[in-house]
Amino acid sequence: MEFLQRCIFPRCTFSMPDVVYWAIFVHTLHSLETPFFNTVNHMDVLICRTLQSMICCCTESEVGRLGKFLCETLKIAYYLKSEGSIYER
Repeated sequence: MEFLQRCIFPRCTFSMPDVVYWAIFVHTLHSLETPFFNTVNHMDVLICRTLQSMICCCTESEVGRLGKFLCETLKIAYYLKSEGSIYER
Protein backbone atom coordinates (compact mmCIF):
# COMPACT_ATOMS: atom_id res chain seq x y z
CA MET A 1 0.00 0.00 0.00
CA GLU A 2 2.85 2.38 0.75
CA PHE A 3 4.31 1.72 -2.68
CA LEU A 4 1.10 3.02 -4.25
CA GLN A 5 0.75 5.98 -1.91
CA ARG A 6 4.36 7.14 -1.95
CA CYS A 7 5.55 6.22 -5.43
CA ILE A 8 2.76 5.65 -7.90
CA PHE A 9 -0.17 7.90 -7.01
CA PRO A 10 1.81 11.14 -6.64
CA ARG A 11 3.32 10.68 -10.10
CA CYS A 12 0.15 9.39 -11.74
CA THR A 13 -1.63 12.66 -11.08
CA PHE A 14 0.95 14.77 -12.96
CA SER A 15 0.75 13.72 -16.60
CA MET A 16 -0.32 10.97 -18.99
CA PRO A 17 3.28 9.93 -19.80
CA ASP A 18 3.84 9.35 -16.07
CA VAL A 19 0.73 7.17 -15.98
CA VAL A 20 1.97 4.94 -18.78
CA TYR A 21 5.48 4.85 -17.28
CA TRP A 22 4.20 3.60 -13.91
CA ALA A 23 1.94 0.98 -15.46
CA ILE A 24 4.90 -0.38 -17.43
CA PHE A 25 7.10 -0.10 -14.33
CA VAL A 26 4.73 -2.32 -12.35
CA HIS A 27 4.68 -4.83 -15.21
CA THR A 28 8.49 -4.76 -15.24
CA LEU A 29 8.57 -5.48 -11.50
CA HIS A 30 6.42 -8.54 -12.17
CA SER A 31 8.51 -9.64 -15.16
CA LEU A 32 11.75 -9.42 -13.18
CA GLU A 33 10.20 -11.47 -10.37
CA THR A 34 11.12 -8.75 -7.90
CA PRO A 35 11.37 -10.12 -4.36
CA PHE A 36 8.57 -9.00 -2.03
CA PHE A 37 6.49 -7.58 -4.89
CA ASN A 38 3.22 -9.45 -5.25
CA THR A 39 1.36 -8.42 -8.41
CA VAL A 40 -1.98 -9.82 -7.28
CA ASN A 41 -1.71 -7.98 -3.97
CA HIS A 42 -0.78 -4.80 -5.85
CA MET A 43 -3.93 -5.09 -7.98
CA ASP A 44 -6.05 -5.81 -4.89
CA VAL A 45 -4.75 -2.78 -3.02
CA LEU A 46 -5.12 -0.57 -6.10
CA ILE A 47 -8.67 -1.55 -6.98
CA CYS A 48 -10.28 -2.59 -3.70
CA ARG A 49 -8.62 -0.49 -1.03
CA THR A 50 -7.34 2.82 -2.37
CA LEU A 51 -8.97 3.75 -5.64
CA GLN A 52 -12.29 4.96 -4.24
CA SER A 53 -10.69 7.22 -1.64
CA MET A 54 -8.24 8.60 -4.22
CA ILE A 55 -11.05 9.45 -6.64
CA CYS A 56 -12.87 11.41 -3.95
CA CYS A 57 -9.78 13.53 -3.20
CA CYS A 58 -8.70 14.41 -6.76
CA THR A 59 -9.62 16.98 -9.36
CA GLU A 60 -11.36 15.97 -12.56
CA SER A 61 -8.13 15.93 -14.57
CA GLU A 62 -6.31 13.92 -11.90
CA VAL A 63 -9.14 11.38 -11.86
CA GLY A 64 -8.83 11.12 -15.65
CA ARG A 65 -5.16 10.26 -15.29
CA LEU A 66 -5.90 7.75 -12.52
CA GLY A 67 -8.49 6.20 -14.83
CA LYS A 68 -5.86 5.86 -17.54
CA PHE A 69 -3.51 4.24 -15.01
CA LEU A 70 -6.23 1.79 -14.03
CA CYS A 71 -6.92 1.03 -17.70
CA GLU A 72 -3.23 0.37 -18.42
CA THR A 73 -2.91 -1.73 -15.27
CA LEU A 74 -5.95 -3.82 -16.16
CA LYS A 75 -4.59 -4.37 -19.69
CA ILE A 76 -1.46 -5.82 -18.11
CA ALA A 77 -3.56 -7.90 -15.69
CA TYR A 78 -5.58 -9.28 -18.59
CA TYR A 79 -2.37 -10.14 -20.46
CA LEU A 80 -0.96 -11.91 -17.40
CA LYS A 81 -4.19 -13.84 -16.92
CA SER A 82 -4.36 -14.91 -20.55
CA GLU A 83 -0.79 -16.20 -20.49
CA GLY A 84 -0.83 -18.83 -17.74
CA SER A 85 2.92 -19.42 -17.76
CA ILE A 86 3.60 -15.72 -17.27
CA TYR A 87 1.03 -15.43 -14.49
CA GLU A 88 2.58 -18.28 -12.54
CA ARG A 89 5.87 -16.38 -12.21
